[in-house]
Amino acid sequence: MIRKASALSSSPAFAKVYKPLLLLGRRSSELLIDLACVTVLIGYFLHFTLPSLKGGFAEDEMMNMSFYWKPGILKCVWANICFWTNFHRPAGAFYYLPLYHFFSLDPQPYRIVQIAIVAASIPIIYWQR
Repeated sequence: MIRKASALSSSPAFAKVYKPLLLLGRRSSELLIDLACVTVLIGYFLHFTLPSLKGGFAEDEMMNMSFYWKPGILKCVWANICFWTNFHRPAGAFYYLPLYHFFSLDPQPYRIVQIAIVAASIPIIYWQR
């Protein structure tokens, strides 16, 4: 009985059918390990960054908000389209202007968005290898 099973497992038909399944099992175990690593990295990151939700604004954030608020949303969008202009960091308007519109000067939503952006980049950077 054992000889027949080993003879069957060495046949080309067996290899064609079951080899992809064996590789899939390896890939899924590697995927589970990768998911565990990304979860640990995000958890480690959040452990140290969630206390920052209690903090206020940094010194330059008011300057940045006024820098995008003065020209308005249309000029900031146009500066993103015409990226060769001398408008300084036009993509920052997509961060500051909606948050200011919806939350005014409450610093906690700004911190939540900052933490979420960096936490979302962890899996992106991890799977770029």
